Amino acid sequence: MAEPIEVVLFIGIEKSEVPQASKLFWQAFSQKIESFLGPQKKGEAYIEKVLNTKNIFVAKDKRNNIVGLSGFRNLNGGVVGGTMSDLIAIYGTIGAIWRMPLLHLISRKENSNVLHLDALCVEKKSQYKGVGRKIILFAKKFAKSQALEAVELDVMSDNISAVKFYHALDFNIVAEDRKGFLSTVFGIKSIHIGYLTKYFF
Repeated sequence: MAEPIEVVLFIGIEKSEVPQASKLFWQAFSQKIESFLGPQKKGEAYIEKVLNTKNIFVAKDKRNNIVGLSGFRNLNGGVVGGTMSDLIAIYGTIGAIWRMPLLHLISRKENSNVLHLDALCVEKKSQYKGVGRKIILFAKKFAKSQALEAVELDVMSDNISAVKFYHALDFNIVAEDRKGFLSTVFGIKSIHIGYLTKYFF
């Protein structure tokens, strides 16, 4: 790992930071959603339009620049949602009609006892410098402060480096969601569901 960088962790971002955050989220989500929220420019525009600025853990460097973030899901929803009208605004009516069902297929239900993390991402020049680890540790502390039972996340089964990263932070694979015929759409054979119980806090 390269020399760690100093960051400060926050919950939530300012409206002025939404464009940068949207680009970072596309970087993290693209392998999973590019097939139906692409092309990239439209995908980033959609994320920017529907981004929930409150449900984000964000790491900033000493110049107050965003260097990493992760969305999270709770009873107030997730970090990226959207309605049919939001889809129409970006993709048009026909584009929205076939995209909406696919968006529902990858959405997760809220669980009041679990903090679900969405799309941990670190800007390229800050990768391998401890930023992702600090965001996860910050999320764990937040979950503990909210008396939640666990932290949960999804990781693509073929992303070996990510699987190892989360294992090193005490996450365990508790389930595997196989996409079946949807793998043609998503380009993903399966997704591991990682789980960190309160006993690891």
